[in-house]
Amino acid sequence: MVKWIRIEPDWALWIDADTFDFGHVEKRAPIYSIVIVKDMKTPKERPSYVDASYGIVGKHGLIGISKRSASEILSNRTVDYIQRTRQWPPCMNLKRVLKSGDVELTFTLTNHDRFTLRVTAEMVDDDPLDFLLELNQYEKPRTSQRGPNQLIST
Repeated sequence: MVKWIRIEPDWALWIDADTFDFGHVEKRAPIYSIVIVKDMKTPKERPSYVDASYGIVGKHGLIGISKRSASEILSNRTVDYIQRTRQWPPCMNLKRVLKSGDVELTFTLTNHDRFTLRVTAEMVDDDPLDFLLELNQYEKPRTSQRGPNQLIST
């Protein structure tokens, strides 16, 4: 069972680094999830813009990290997810193969929130492209709830 921790940001998204589920922070987020905190900036005589900061949810609240650190965590967790499920994580696509043989993936949450993740030969003990091309497409897990006389699958 996932433990949720109270956090303060009102405008934020959380990403569960084990399942790649994500959602809006509503005063709480799953422990060890990555959080993108949004803040509207309105400088004098300049157009407003959205500033994003990143964090990881610890046992005592949100701990600030860089986007680069968030991407590294998500890259490692991507490999763990793939090895566990033998399928692509949700919202993830192949971006490009680098000259080094490393593969970049794009993890897209929204039109404005995306991460570039790198998969290396050291991470997968194989050619990263071959490793990724053998995967099944992501399938949403099926859940069941029993009603009085029925089985509901979603």
